[in-house]
Amino acid sequence: RGEEKEEDIEEKLKKTRKKDKKAGGKKNKEPYPQKRLVSKPLMDTLWTTFKLNKCLTRRKSLLLAFEFSMTERQINQWFFKKRKKYNREMDKQKYKKIQKR
Repeated sequence: RGEEKEEDIEEKLKKTRKKDKKAGGKKNKEPYPQKRLVSKPLMDTLWTTFKLNKCLTRRKSLLLAFEFSMTERQINQWFFKKRKKYNREMDKQKYKKIQKR
């Protein structure tokens, strides 16, 4: 019986290897990278600049990226997501005001 189990295991391994080759070998890779933990000073700075101005200039985004060792794209994505969330909330509030009338 021990031999049968080993043969079954080997066959299963061969099948999974074939599937992995067809899938491009992406079995162990996560679809999205883990979220990066952001420091408190960075969050404070980003929120204050967001409150002052919803859209960044290229110069300001480059300065923030350099200051916090991030890429300009990461900074711009953060602002894009916050603007989107902010606009959604504002639309909800407008809709509620219309409903109350």
